[in-house]
Formats: sequence, structure tokens, C-alpha cells
Amino acid sequence: MNAEMFDGPLVPTVGNQSYEETAQFFEDAGIQFDLRDVYSTANRFNATIYALDPRGLAISEYDVSQRSVNRRTDDRMLRSTRDTLYVLARETDGRTIINTNDIRPGLDRMVQDSSGYYLLGYNSSRSPTDGKYHEIEVRVQRDDVDVRHRRGYWALTERDAERAMTPAVNEPPKAVDTALAALSAPRSGRRLVRTWVGAEKGEAGRTRVTFLWEPEPAAGGRGDEAARVLLTAMSDNGGPSFRGRVPETGERAGRGTGRRAAAEEAGDASVQFEAAPGTLQLSLAIEDAAGDVIERDRRTVEIPDFTGTDLVLSTPSFVRARNEMEWRALVDDPAVVPTAARDFRRTEQILIRFEAYAPGDAEPQVRARLLNRGGEPMHPLEVRPVADGLPYQVHLRPAHLPPGDYVIELSAASPTDEVTQLVAFRLRS
Repeated sequence: MNAEMFDGPLVPTVGNQSYEETAQFFEDAGIQFDLRDVYSTANRFNATIYALDPRGLAISEYDVSQRSVNRRTDDRMLRSTRDTLYVLARETDGRTIINTNDIRPGLDRMVQDSSGYYLLGYNSSRSPTDGKYHEIEVRVQRDDVDVRHRRGYWALTERDAERAMTPAVNEPPKAVDTALAALSAPRSGRRLVRTWVGAEKGEAGRTRVTFLWEPEPAAGGRGDEAARVLLTAMSDNGGPSFRGRVPETGERAGRGTGRRAAAEEAGDASVQFEAAPGTLQLSLAIEDAAGDVIERDRRTVEIPDFTGTDLVLSTPSFVRARNEMEWRALVDDPAVVPTAARDFRRTEQILIRFEAYAPGDAEPQVRARLLNRGGEPMHPLEVRPVADGLPYQVHLRPAHLPPGDYVIELSAASPTDEVTQLVAFRLRS
């Protein structure tokens, strides 16, 4: 909002103020209401605002390209923007770093304030629920200290208090939140590759682990490209389960305790090895075409035990088909390599593969459902049963779904047990 938005007859002047000053009065009043919402919310959540004006010793709010702004308006706008920062800091017991080109002392004070402080909590004898502002005063007996504290707090209203005591009914289940969090899990480094680790039943009481990686889409100006990954897998007992490059060919292939299933001639960036159930530490050294290490990463995964008496599901894998021809080629191919990606286009077809292990010769009842990001069922998904060396398969054609995050619920049930696993994916246009 600015003065040019007002119509003269509709905005009366106040005293000797000009039309422009009157318009600015109403604009500033609106800003104060917005600022109150900001610092009230900050105080409710015990947040302190330290305001930094990067303009330093600015003498003007507008640059030379805006010649139509007179000097008085320019000075008033410059003062108003600085006052906004000052109010946010003052009302949340923060500090301002404004009107200076030397920001180091202010940043040092900010670090000092946030590095050591006392957090006092108390229960008010009045327990107000009037929604009003209540001042707080803190006094200490020492005279050689500078006491800084919040000036007060905004009490809850009766409606806020009632809402806080009411259990949330629309929040998604925790398992759904966990599955969705995997889509945006923070990663260190430049993220040159994305990886996937799967587990299924192996031989002699061990678990077959599949590791695969894919290059991340190149960001603008990034010159490093991953050519291979040197993978080291260590079990929790200290023994190595696998060490080698992926992909690798010939005599330099990785040494594992099980079979290697990467299709070397095709150059697939995947490998299979066997590991004992428990914690598995994965160390990744990402190399470029010259063999130089351009990034390192570490991951910890839990390897399930498929030899017990419980009903267990393997790690679901995703296979993507960009068109109908690709789909027909991969749907009956047990050796197709899955993808590490979890974001797909609506025009693609998605195949989810998994195994269900029940004790003895029992055949579990397997079901699948599509859930929205709130954990609410959308519709059931058809599960293709195990046949001809293929695991259970769920075929998803997402063309009818809008872009967004979704969760697939896989469940298996036996006469004595039931297990459910959730896996999330993201759809783009």
C-alpha cells in the first residue's frame, strides 16, 4: 500500500498534515497491526528476533531511478523500515543491527546472547485466559549484571485454552509422517548421487542387501559428475560385509560375503551382497571418471531378520516406466533394476515390488492401498501375486492423481500375525 493508492476525497487531511502524510498515517497503522501478529506469535513460541539491516549507513530508501519521490517521503520511508526492525527486536527481547556498516559487534552480541541464558518457567496464580498482554518483571540481587528478559506475554484466550486441551483428530498418524519425511530428509554435502538400500531374505539365515545409486540431476554450473561409488559395508560386529566399487568389472570387482548381482556388462550401478541382521554402516566414496573422490557420505541402515517366526515384509522397490513400451518390457522381468528416485511424473507408470515372508509354508494375505498425505485411504490397489520368480507387484497409473505427496500402504496378514509398511512418493506434473 502507498500514498498513490488513495483517492483524495476519500482520505481526509488531519490538521495541517498533507494528503500524503495522512495516507502514510493509515498505512503505518496497518503495518503495526501486522507487526503485532508477528511478535505475538514469536513470544508465544519463545522466539527472539535479531534484526539486521544489510543497507548499513543508508541515507535513502529509494535509488536514483525513482526520481519522482521527494526527499521528505524518502526520509519517512527509510525511518519506517528501520522502525519495523526495531519494533520486532524490542518486543521479542532481541537486538537490532541497523544504521551501521560494522555488523561484527552486533553479531557477536547475538552469539553471546544465544550461547548462554537462563530459562525460567512459572505458573501464574491467576492463569489468565483473557487474551491480553501481561507484563513480566525479573529482579536479581546482584548489581554487576545486565538483566534482559521478555517484557511480558500474551495470554491465551478461553478458546485457545480449550483447543490446546482437545486432542487433535485430523493429524496424520506418526507412521505416515515418518514415511513422508523420507521424501525431504536432509543430506549433507552436495548430493551428487541418490541411493537406495533394500533387504530381502537371503541364504543360511542371512539377509540379501541391494545397494544402488543414481546421479542426481545436474544443477546449473556444477562440473562434478559421479562415475562410480566405492562402497564399504560394515556390520555391527565389526566385520566387513562388502567392499568394492559400484559399478565395477573384471578382477577389480567388489569382495562380498554373498553373490554379486550387478549386471556388469550393462553397467548397472547396483550390487547385491549378504549381511547378518542388525545395524549396517555404509561408507560411500563418490568418484569421478578419473578416479578422484569428489564427495563422501555415511549411512546407517537396519537389516531385518527374515528367519524368525514373525511375518515380515521386504523393502519395497520402485520401478518406473516412461511409456507403455517400457512397461511391457519390465513388468515380467525379474532382473530389472529398480530406481532410487521417489519422485515421478503423472505420465509415468510405477511398479512397486516386495516380498512377504511367513513362517513355515503359510501363504499370507497381501493388500495394498493408496493414502493421501493425511493418512486417509483413497482407494485400494491391485496386488499381483507371486508367480514365475516374480515377487508381489502393485501397478500404479498415477495419471488421474494431482501433483503432490502420497503414501502406499502394504500389508500382509496370516492367521496369527499382521504387518504393515508405508512408503511415500511424490508426483510432479
